[in-house]
Amino acid sequence: MKKEGKLLIWIFLAFVYMVSFASADIFLTQQPKDAYNIGDELSIVLGSDGVVGWAGMNLNCGNSSQMIYFNYLKKSDTNIPLTLPLNKEFLKGTKGECYISLSFDGAEKKSFPFVISDKIEVSVNINKVSLYPNESFSFTGTTKKANGEEFSGIVDINFESTNIQNAVPVEKDKFKGTFNLPGDISSG
Repeated sequence: MKKEGKLLIWIFLAFVYMVSFASADIFLTQQPKDAYNIGDELSIVLGSDGVVGWAGMNLNCGNSSQMIYFNYLKKSDTNIPLTLPLNKEFLKGTKGECYISLSFDGAEKKSFPFVISDKIEVSVNINKVSLYPNESFSFTGTTKKANGEEFSGIVDINFESTNIQNAVPVEKDKFKGTFNLPGDISSG
């Protein structure tokens, strides 16, 4: 019994010794989504295991890096929610494949990769195969944002190398409208 008691004490002391030298850590308890569009908000949560010290985070896209957080963490700072406005003023042209880098106590970590896009896919369908001067035709279309969320706004449809255009509202990724072709439009 005495040998088992001493063994348990040694195991306990070894455990306490290892825990006292465990490294402090920060991490993201809420990772970024897969894709964002300009105008969205990026929400993340910085977590820690009760560490004390300076923590920093940068938004990295391609060759561009922008500081988004730098603060001294206290023991009570275990979950810090952060929301970043992904607008043109904040991003300053930053977009593409991105990640968030975290730094604390000389150690660096990266978030899961994500995309920031300024593009919206537009698909247009015309109800005619051939178009002629003085003719009216209708069109329908759909939009798709990189983040998968619905788009509502305006789409501007125009014919290349003409002054013919039509701006129509988009609601829940769908739009429709009509064009009236002038009599003096050239063929083609």
